[in-house]
Amino acid sequence: MIRKKIIITTGILLIIGILTIVYGVTKGWFNKKSKASGTPTVLLRVDPIPVQIAENNTFSYTLKANPNQNLNIIGYLLTINFDNAKVQITSIEYKTGVISQDLGQDTSNKDTVNQLGKINIQAEISTAQGELLLQNTDVNLVTISGKALITGIPQLLIDNFKLYQINSDSTLTEISGGVGEFSTSSSSSQSSSSGSVASSSSSSEQSSLSSSSSNASTSSSSSQESVKVVIKIKYRMQGVLNWIANQSALTKLKILKNGVEIDNDSISFIASLSSDYLWHGQFEQRLVPSNDYVFLVKPDKHLQRKVCSLSGRDSSTLYDCGENTITLSSNTTDLDLSGLTFFAGDITGEQGIADGKVDSLDYVMIQLIIQNNTGKDPTKVAKADLNYDGIVDTQDASLIIEVWQKGIN
Repeated sequence: MIRKKIIITTGILLIIGILTIVYGVTKGWFNKKSKASGTPTVLLRVDPIPVQIAENNTFSYTLKANPNQNLNIIGYLLTINFDNAKVQITSIEYKTGVISQDLGQDTSNKDTVNQLGKINIQAEISTAQGELLLQNTDVNLVTISGKALITGIPQLLIDNFKLYQINSDSTLTEISGGVGEFSTSSSSSQSSSSGSVASSSSSSEQSSLSSSSSNASTSSSSSQESVKVVIKIKYRMQGVLNWIANQSALTKLKILKNGVEIDNDSISFIASLSSDYLWHGQFEQRLVPSNDYVFLVKPDKHLQRKVCSLSGRDSSTLYDCGENTITLSSNTTDLDLSGLTFFAGDITGEQGIADGKVDSLDYVMIQLIIQNNTGKDPTKVAKADLNYDGIVDTQDASLIIEVWQKGIN
């Protein structure tokens, strides 16, 4: 009898166990991953918690990052906004990494900081190996000290926080968000180094190479016959100050007629560097003679520019098309763009290829090449040598900084 009860009890427990497993599978209990092994997230907080202080009293706050998993970072950035009528900043001290030269702000910039009511924190890790942030462990990023100009709680509003993580395959992941918990927002790219983002206002001549396209011609020109046009072009690249024999650059060009692309694909041709430090090239295209053409020109590793005259020039301001268009009426046309500068730095993006803008991903790719001492590697030179001097070095990184300072993207 006892043995029979044991068998019955065991059978009931076995059935309950099986039913529990089946129910758990249907509810996805066994498919869940722990947060630590999933998407990397970071908690950013201010320590100590701000409290009310009296007028003319001082304060000191440290920004601390706490990741949900081990992160090997190469840089970070954030913006701190404050009311300069209520708070005066006296000290900005980096605790992790060092300030990114010409990009971040520290105590030496306090006059500008207090005038604008804004601190740009941008730091980089000085070694190519990066710095390891341990899971669920606070790390001090930066300490901000100041003085209250009126009695109250000093308000430091943090925005645009980004960390740059080095992955095991030497690619870079950008972890971005605001104060609190946030997760990875972009895919990896073949780069790594300090995080740097410029708030660039696009100038009017910059437009996307991937603008809407169509094969349609306007009704006014559909009855006209196309002719073969040879277009000879010369242009100037930012930073190319020395002539090196046999230098060439792939150049892409799109032609718009009445604002509509005449072909889905870009025209590609090779331009060669001449002793006048200009790039010369030419291509052939069948076109209908007309006065309503616009060109989109994009040299390799440089930003595209919109061209609406045969001899556009920059002056104290950047060249702007306005309502102008190009007239093509002969079989050979000279496109003299030597008065324009094509700005450097478009070498990579979230997918690992040029994306039509110059941002932190381009900058960190160059910094990683420099830190790894691979600046003379032919593949690196082909990818990131912006001034075509045969090596990827700090001069190339400086060109990107110059583009940011001009507010170009």
